[in-house]
Amino acid sequence: MQRGSDGSDDWLACGLYDWQDNAVPASLIGDIGEWLTEGMQIEFEIYEGKVIDIQVPDDIILEVTEIVSKKDSGKDALVQLENGVNRQAPAYIKVGDKVQINKKTFEIQKRVD
Repeated sequence: MQRGSDGSDDWLACGLYDWQDNAVPASLIGDIGEWLTEGMQIEFEIYEGKVIDIQVPDDIILEVTEIVSKKDSGKDALVQLENGVNRQAPAYIKVGDKVQINKKTFEIQKRVD
């Protein structure tokens, strides 16, 4: 998935089997859009040549690229993820760690290997 280059808010999804680009309306993507990364495999349903539904993976795994700040309490940190989004994380999370994101709340659930 990647943003279209035509200036619209639409996205492009390349078919895994036919390598055809499929325009995906931004209205279908919604809030999950900032969590999609290039190369992420998603499933989409096409009707009459148009994408009408998408399904993202159950696990959204992203790498921590920066520790933005640590709280004075030492229990939490603000981290930046590879998609440029900042989120609260436990203080033990460090740059290079991969974390799982909850698809409903978009919060960091846990560190993963």
